Amino acid sequence: MAQAADIVVKDADNTTDVTYALVAASGGDKSPAIWRSNALGTAANQKPTLTMSSRPNGAGTARRVDIQFAYPYTVTGTDGISRVQDKFISNMSAVVPLGIPDSVLAHAAAQFGHLNNHPAIYFALVSGYAAT
Repeated sequence: MAQAADIVVKDADNTTDVTYALVAASGGDKSPAIWRSNALGTAANQKPTLTMSSRPNGAGTARRVDIQFAYPYTVTGTDGISRVQDKFISNMSAVVPLGIPDSVLAHAAAQFGHLNNHPAIYFALVSGYAAT
């Protein structure tokens, strides 16, 4: 099981580091771990967040891992107050069968992670359209 800690990723320029600070570690099944990027926004609801929770499937033969990422878009009104106008939200749910060897899961997890970083996926998320 991974130890909860801050997460550092590259921003869109592939140079700038963005830190997602650990807000809360998971307390167990169905209790989410929560990370927040404190570099943006002036209030908690204006900051990008990542949450992750896990639980067993009904039969107990697999674990389900649910991840949600939310990136708010804030605007400052004529009154000088910043408000969240909209949010980019991404959800991912993975079923991790308990009968698959760790070595095979390592390949699956690595390839899935790298696929999500592929330009075809990146540009689909930027444009809102799947690759054609």
